[in-house]
Amino acid sequence: MLLAMAGVAWLSALVALYLTGSVRFVDNACANLEVLLPREVVGQELALTQLTDAVCHHLSQPRPSKPLVISVHGPPGVGKTYSHLWLARILYSKQPSAALQCPGVDCKGYKVVYGLDYLLPEAASRLGAARGEVLGHLAAAPDSLLVVEEYDKMDCAARGLWRQLLQHPERANITNNRAVILLESNLGMSELEEMLTQLGDRSRVTVQSAEALLRGVVFSQ
Repeated sequence: MLLAMAGVAWLSALVALYLTGSVRFVDNACANLEVLLPREVVGQELALTQLTDAVCHHLSQPRPSKPLVISVHGPPGVGKTYSHLWLARILYSKQPSAALQCPGVDCKGYKVVYGLDYLLPEAASRLGAARGEVLGHLAAAPDSLLVVEEYDKMDCAARGLWRQLLQHPERANITNNRAVILLESNLGMSELEEMLTQLGDRSRVTVQSAEALLRGVVFSQ
């Protein structure tokens, strides 16, 4: 009986390992992205198409030269958090709908970084702790999905940290060229609303015009 139970437990572990990539992106991620992401996140077709195309192009490269960094913009409530939650389930699990412990054991490569807007007296220590946490995660999971929330609130020191990690990961003895990094922000919403008002119809907002507008807002900060 003990041997049989051990055999069942071992078989269950193998099934779980097959179903869940955990710290590695699964092979069928892009097929699931194209089907599941628009089904789960409603009303953001343009943004989801851009996200899917960028992620799948990155995953198609056997040895990408650098991580994929995507700047995600939108006010609270439009689906930014829900989108990257489902992105994580799809990237790390062969059956995303069954990946219920995500964040957690079903998608260990997925990490959301909060709270980079510190009070001045504690900024240095908190930033140092955040750096150690991020480096440890990237070292443990080269196929990382790393989300930085409210990056528009970063001070110069925090932005310098991310610039170093993205441009010179070798200085920290990590390899992050397969990682997908999302930088979330509320920037640009008033500008997009003004564009929409001027055009009068959402269908007239093109990918190129929205990207150009947001790029200008981001680089002016």
